[in-house]
Amino acid sequence: MARDLPILFSEPMVLALLAGSKTETRRLLYALRKSDKPMAGINPKFLRGYDPPAATTHAIDEFYDLRRQFAPGDRLWVREAWRVSATKDATAPRDIVPRICTTLYEAGGSMGGITPPPKDSPRPPREYVPDEQPLAGRMPEWVGRRRASMHMPRWASRITLPVSGVHVERLQAITEEAALAEGVVPHPDGGFHVVGVPHPNPRFPYLSRPTAREMYAALWDVINGPGAWAANPWVSATRFGVIHGNIDNV
Repeated sequence: MARDLPILFSEPMVLALLAGSKTETRRLLYALRKSDKPMAGINPKFLRGYDPPAATTHAIDEFYDLRRQFAPGDRLWVREAWRVSATKDATAPRDIVPRICTTLYEAGGSMGGITPPPKDSPRPPREYVPDEQPLAGRMPEWVGRRRASMHMPRWASRITLPVSGVHVERLQAITEEAALAEGVVPHPDGGFHVVGVPHPNPRFPYLSRPTAREMYAALWDVINGPGAWAANPWVSATRFGVIHGNIDNV
């Protein structure tokens, strides 16, 4: 059964989604159960919600249940860092009336426009659409505090991702093509980079690598810490389309 689920993305990944360069995401998988029993001795009904090919591949000497977070047919609504008017700084996200005020995003852009809505009246959905040209770092004087992506309510989401495929693999199995689908793009000066990801050393203007796959490996370590790529964990690779619009309006 298809589900509507939230998914968190950092500002650089949101930029990649908006630019159309990101159509895949990899998320860590955790071993839920480890068993020495052979794969043949496990009733298939216990594999519902799991990925049998991955389990079979790894069943040579041990078996892991690997639960996938998403499945084909699911719709994901993107959660990202956001802001609303400073007049709402003391108001919890759950208490903000949906679509009654402009939502601005740390990655740039806004939803709802800058014209005040009618007093105490939400904007109609047709007037509550994302800007086409987000400009990161440009905020009006009236904007309020930064709000974490995990606190974004469904109504404030501006990007919807219909899931088309999911598979489980080791992290280092990613191909050059798949790394490009993760949002890695060619840099004008050569090599590959991810827009919005700075170099860990401030002496360098940006982080880049000779190939897209090497850049993705560097990005994984930036996000998850040194040695995270070398650990080569199991990941769930999710493929999706990108729709610029709130999940309830598309």
